[in-house]
Amino acid sequence: MKSTILKPILFSLMLASPIFSAGRSISMAAESVGEYVDDAKITASVKAKLTAEKAANFTNIGVETSNNVVSLTGEVDSKDQKEKAGKLAKQVNGVKRVDNKLQIKARG
Repeated sequence: MKSTILKPILFSLMLASPIFSAGRSISMAAESVGEYVDDAKITASVKAKLTAEKAANFTNIGVETSNNVVSLTGEVDSKDQKEKAGKLAKQVNGVKRVDNKLQIKARG
């Protein structure tokens, strides 16, 4: 008698597992899409802010965003410009941190 009761319960649990897994995958995919959209928005905002800076030519700075962390790459003319670009990026709404990997051009 116990086995006749246990079999349907075990069978139900085996069927429920993939359903919960699929729901988790969909939830994670939606979260990833949302993060991607946020990162793309942050990247666009940082690029716009850098381009709008008239005191320096920041149009060649590379900007990438992952999990709300902005990475700046490329070359600038001075330490002051490197610091200014980092500060501008930090001002954008949603930025958690800025990895300022900008290099200062060698004078030659």
